[in-house]
Formats: sequence, C-alpha cells, structure tokens
Amino acid sequence: MKILVTGSNGLIGYALVSRLTAAGHYVIRLVRRNPDRSRGDLTWDPVHRTRRARGP
Repeated sequence: MKILVTGSNGLIGYALVSRLTAAGHYVIRLVRRNPDRSRGDLTWDPVHRTRRARGP
C-alpha cells in the first residue's frame, strides 16, 4: 500500500515510517526541511504552498 506521511522527520513520524516500511508498505515522506534525497522525499514549503520531489 502507498502511504504519505507528513511530519516524518519528527519523533512520532520517524517511528511510524520505520514501522510502515518494515511492514512492507511504500512510504512517501513529506517534509519541510532536511529532505533525505536517497529516499526520494517530497518537500513542502507552506509559505509558498509548493512541493518538490527530491531524488538522487
């Protein structure tokens, strides 16, 4: 199952992503800062209301 998780850099979001990934789900992480390019994070800029795909 594809799952989008917001706040995945936080304490709860990080643990949630880890559990979902371990359970075999495809997780898309939506973050505002510090994107992990190796995971293909999506970044969200609430000020400009834009999102960008991040990749290697």
